[in-house]
Amino acid sequence: CVKTYHYHCGVQDKAKYIENMSRGIYKLYCKNHSGNDERDEEDEERESKSRGRVAIDQQLTQQQLNGN
Repeated sequence: CVKTYHYHCGVQDKAKYIENMSRGIYKLYCKNHSGNDERDEEDEERESKSRGRVAIDQQLTQQQLNGN
């Protein structure tokens, strides 16, 4: 969806706001897409893969710094 909101405007338009502060996840879906659980699962999978790549990159960098 190409619709973008300021937070307050999204709330007024009944957008779905998803927040997980501990994981740094903040999502805002328009009311037409707010019930799309498949999209939520796809986003979660993408974020998980991304976190895994970052962890591997950090590990490789640390090994290079240590001369391993």
